[in-house]
Amino acid sequence: MTEWHPLRSSENIVSASWKELDREAEENGRRCTSAALPSLRHASLKDYVNVYEPSDDTYLLLDGMLLDMESVLRNQDDYDCKDRHVVLEIGTGSGVPITFLTTQLIKNNAKVHAIATDINPKALEFAQKTAHENQVSIQTIQCDLATALLQEYAGKVDVIIFNPPYVPTPDEEVTGNGIEVSWAGGERGRRVIDQHSNIESNVYNTFTMRPFLVLVNLLFFAPVAVSEYEVPTKKAMPPKMDPIPTLPVVTHRTYMDISIDGETKGRIVFGLFGEVAPKAVENFVALCNCDHGKAKVTKKDLCYKHTPIHRVIPNFLLQGGDFTHGDGTGGESIFGEPFEDESFKVKHNRRYLLSMANDGKGKPHTNRSQWFINTVKTQWLDGINEVFGMVLEGLDVITAIERVGTNGGTTLEIVMVEDSGSLPLEPEDATPRLVSDILRK
Repeated sequence: MTEWHPLRSSENIVSASWKELDREAEENGRRCTSAALPSLRHASLKDYVNVYEPSDDTYLLLDGMLLDMESVLRNQDDYDCKDRHVVLEIGTGSGVPITFLTTQLIKNNAKVHAIATDINPKALEFAQKTAHENQVSIQTIQCDLATALLQEYAGKVDVIIFNPPYVPTPDEEVTGNGIEVSWAGGERGRRVIDQHSNIESNVYNTFTMRPFLVLVNLLFFAPVAVSEYEVPTKKAMPPKMDPIPTLPVVTHRTYMDISIDGETKGRIVFGLFGEVAPKAVENFVALCNCDHGKAKVTKKDLCYKHTPIHRVIPNFLLQGGDFTHGDGTGGESIFGEPFEDESFKVKHNRRYLLSMANDGKGKPHTNRSQWFINTVKTQWLDGINEVFGMVLEGLDVITAIERVGTNGGTTLEIVMVEDSGSLPLEPEDATPRLVSDILRK
């Protein structure tokens, strides 16, 4: 199956623009493009310890909403004495789907009353922040599924969104109402799905007595669509539960001190994976330390100090390392020639990884000096861009940088690497890090 993500591009990560990304989505019959995504600037790694991070199945559901948007809007003309849409999301998690649909309806001049339920209180808190960040309002209610709303909202709900948990999970692994309930589907992965089917006629038929749409993203049987309009039946990829629960040993530490429009913002500390990508690490360390003299081809100083972070796309990446031109068109390795991709062992299925920027898909072994940090999961870059490190400290600095980015990548203010260098290793660097430990930092 071909994975799809609103940010995915088959083009060079150095040169891809949002127009190209949107064009690819259109060519593939997809309507959910980068411009339509809710902002998650308020999110941090710590949030995703308690709240399910939007993944492939989330974005597929957003796509289904856009495909049926016309029918949702058309239905409002059929209602008597109705002045607004009532939209309900069951198990809201991050709040991205309900925020997305509410935003789209408002853009089409519809009035909306949005309701989000979840059994996880942390999810409801996060969903409210997502709505606030995107300047919409939602009502959050803590309950299991939506039976608690039957009496108050009987016959009033127009759209129901439901993306149930489906990962097979032993009961002993579910100890409360935290993040594990967002994916735990019981021994066979169908517990909530079956429960949903059993209460379907009770809940949905009681909620509405008019034509309406149910958007349901189910993995193990066809989605339920209680209308003449069908939602996509394509199977979404399961959430990336990380089949390898550790990252490589950190063999080197480096840092970059960052300023924005001349104002010091702080330090980003990187942990580098020298055992996985020794050449990429050697190159990056040398450029941070500025101790290799002049470049063989361009004769520029082999140094990251006083170079710009020239490309920043919020909710995607930030990119720098072009010490020859400063605009993404240049760069050179300490070896003179571009060097080879050494390993694609580390996948882009987590945020804040450090990767080499290159000439893109179909042009392997073109690594020079440019690097990037992904601020969302970017699995479509697996096998194209080599991961050679990760961010250990400075997530607040990265957030500040994202705030001056644009959809086209041009920065609103000048972002500079004022200083760079190496740091001594810490005792914990000798042990591979568990992903859960990283997320809790």
